[in-house]
Amino acid sequence: MGRTRMDYKRTHFSIERNALARLDKLVGEKGRAAFVRMALDQALDTAEAAQRMVTKAASKTD
Repeated sequence: MGRTRMDYKRTHFSIERNALARLDKLVGEKGRAAFVRMALDQALDTAEAAQRMVTKAASKTD
């Protein structure tokens, strides 16, 4: 039983102390990883959508 194991790759990155304090105030130390994964997914979705728009616009001008 238990939770289904997700396909995660452990990584390490540095974060400014102020940003970490804000993060902890918002989600707590135990909520960090989930919040960062969610925020990263949202940022990647936004960046990929913007990239698709640029690519589409460039193909129309060719």
